[in-house]
Amino acid sequence: MISPAYRLRTFEEVVGILYETTYDEGALVARVGKISVYLPTEMEPVLHPLIGEKIGILRTDTGYLSRIIVTPRRKEQVNETSTQLDGCKEIGQ
Repeated sequence: MISPAYRLRTFEEVVGILYETTYDEGALVARVGKISVYLPTEMEPVLHPLIGEKIGILRTDTGYLSRIIVTPRRKEQVNETSTQLDGCKEIGQ
């Protein structure tokens, strides 16, 4: 069951897989794990590309910060992509 949307308090963070971003009466709602949180609409362009990633969103006294949580599986995927890109460079030279 998905909980109703929640407003983070100052220095509170939500961490989990970002499943979706939607709007509720003009407010941005991000579903992170089992928690839906209200966020400033300006964050939508930052969050939308991160759907499916494990992220953290921290509310500070000056705004919100987001980060990608690198898991061992994610790190492995990033390394594979880097290797593939390096291989393409070598082939193209």
